[in-house]
Amino acid sequence: KQQESVQVKQKEQQISLQVNTKEQEHAELERIKSSLEQQNQKLNGELEIIQNNLVTTETNRNNCAEQLKQHQQTLKQYESELKTAKQNHQNAEEQLREQQNTVTTAQQKLQKCQHKEQQCNQARQQAENDVRITQQNLEMAENALKVAEFALDAILAFMNANPLAKVVGLGVKEAAVHACKQKLEGAKRNLQDREKALEKRTRDHEQAIVDTKNAEDTLKTEQKNLETKQNDLTARKRELDIAKKKSLIKKKSLRLQMNSIEIYDDNMNKFNNKNEIKAKK
Repeated sequence: KQQESVQVKQKEQQISLQVNTKEQEHAELERIKSSLEQQNQKLNGELEIIQNNLVTTETNRNNCAEQLKQHQQTLKQYESELKTAKQNHQNAEEQLREQQNTVTTAQQKLQKCQHKEQQCNQARQQAENDVRITQQNLEMAENALKVAEFALDAILAFMNANPLAKVVGLGVKEAAVHACKQKLEGAKRNLQDREKALEKRTRDHEQAIVDTKNAEDTLKTEQKNLETKQNDLTARKRELDIAKKKSLIKKKSLRLQMNSIEIYDDNMNKFNNKNEIKAKK
């Protein structure tokens, strides 16, 4: 009986040892299971974060790509505006040069008109002086004729009163009267010519005054037009500067968007690689 009791105890000890071993193995399995579950949970959390980051990055990348398209369209519009602004500025420069030439021509014409007006005024004054001198000559011819006629009338009166008297110088007196009449007629014709010349010189002078006034008005108008062209060129230059600045800023924005897309693409590749690695784990 004692031997059986020992055997039973030994067997109980073996069973107890086996139970402890199994319990230890079970506890170790539970620990490993718990550790794996924690690792899996951690990996799932990290995988979810990566996937969320990937989705966010992809969304941001798509938004950035859409903004890039908008920037490209806007840049195309700005480039068209810049081209138009350059053409407008070039046209304004050409118009200003043409207007400057027009003003120079108007100034030269005014100078010619003023010079002609001075010449016409001098010619009119000379014609007036010629008329005065011719009038004086006419008066002198009239007076000379009166004197000659008076002398002739005196001889004729003497002859009538003294028919038998011998008269000397009658022919001379008659010749003097005839000569004075011819001289008077010549003076009258000369006066008419001088008066006609004065009328023409007066008309020429009056027309020259009108031409000068018109040239002055034309010059004032063209100078105002020149000022308008200068202001227009200033405005076109300002528009060109604005168009250049807008285009430059938009190009910088475009480069930034392209750089952002490259960064998003790199991040997406990194997230995809991490995602694959985590998935394999």
